[in-house]
Amino acid sequence: MSANAPSTDSTSLFCAAPILGKECAAANKAFLVCKSKDENPRACLIPGEQVMACVHKTLRVLETHCGDSFSAYKNAMDKNWHELKLCRKEQAAFEACYRDWKSKQ
Repeated sequence: MSANAPSTDSTSLFCAAPILGKECAAANKAFLVCKSKDENPRACLIPGEQVMACVHKTLRVLETHCGDSFSAYKNAMDKNWHELKLCRKEQAAFEACYRDWKSKQ
């Protein structure tokens, strides 16, 4: 992984999942439509790459603009064995940071 690559471990993806779902909805839909039309995995390489590019871009944004709260949330999830109910404070802080950043766009 390069120095600029965002963290794509399972905890990062889990914590960012609701945001990734919104930010990458169009790319995900295009990929799923492609997959429903063609069983050949090669047919959907480009839409698949577009999904991955969107995920990486969004994770990079989250790490850049909400790094502290994103890290706190991920650390809480790791410490508490991904028991979301034990990490609500960190989740709320992270999501508030994201909403604040998004509202300024």
